Amino acid sequence: MGRQPLVEETPAIVLHADVANRLLACFNRLVDHLAPEPSNMVGTEYVAKKLGRVQKYISQMAREGRIPKKCIVPGTGWGEGPYGFYRDQIDEWLENRVPFFKTSRGKQGACHD
Repeated sequence: MGRQPLVEETPAIVLHADVANRLLACFNRLVDHLAPEPSNMVGTEYVAKKLGRVQKYISQMAREGRIPKKCIVPGTGWGEGPYGFYRDQIDEWLENRVPFFKTSRGKQGACHD
């Protein structure tokens, strides 16, 4: 009628902890698959979406040096190949850059919105 000693409960606790750890591992694998950690490298599509431009324009910006070299992953962008960018560097550049626009006379000016 009284409570049994804790020593006899220990195997059940260990069993439950083992099951819980297995479930947690499965859950973590599922989360990694459905919502993976952001990669340190992103492509022109990422930058194009951030700027509201097409990917070809982003590649042109990189080729012309309008995107700092520190943002560009070495070995990417050869010829017409896609560029790779370091996420942290490109995000910082995007956050701090002053956008440019073309005036009606074809000259560039800073946009201070």
